[in-house]
Amino acid sequence: MSDDTTIIWLPLDDKARQEGYRAGRRGVTGAANPYPIGNPGAHAWLLGLADGRARPLRPVTMDG
Repeated sequence: MSDDTTIIWLPLDDKARQEGYRAGRRGVTGAANPYPIGNPGAHAWLLGLADGRARPLRPVTMDG
């Protein structure tokens, strides 16, 4: 058995990833992805969405 696995890294669209991150923080669903399916921006947006969902916005309470 040979180990000829090759990992290919594709550059991500930073703008799309940041937009997805902000959407994930706000709780937006993946259906709101503004990029066409198969577009590198769509993939970057979804990765950002997953990262943003890991850090959702929380309400701030003021102790008085």
